[in-house]
Amino acid sequence: MKRHWERPVGRALLRPDRRAILRAQMNPKQREVFAEKSIDLGHVTFGALVVGQFLTERPFSWVLFVLGVVVLAASYAVSYLLLKGGE
Repeated sequence: MKRHWERPVGRALLRPDRRAILRAQMNPKQREVFAEKSIDLGHVTFGALVVGQFLTERPFSWVLFVLGVVVLAASYAVSYLLLKGGE
């Protein structure tokens, strides 16, 4: 029995190696720009959810704080994987 990533889907095969898919679809300059913008999105989200809490009169929310940190970490992880996939 074939695994789900070995079954043909149209002309492409789904593989567990996502970096190979990104390499095939994006050139190095596109990966670099996308990685940079991913980090920018993480910074904006962190600023809005974490730093923004200190600028309002609302009580501190741990949920927003954790969400901001998680989004920032995820954006750095995506950027790292994109840039590492270019090697």
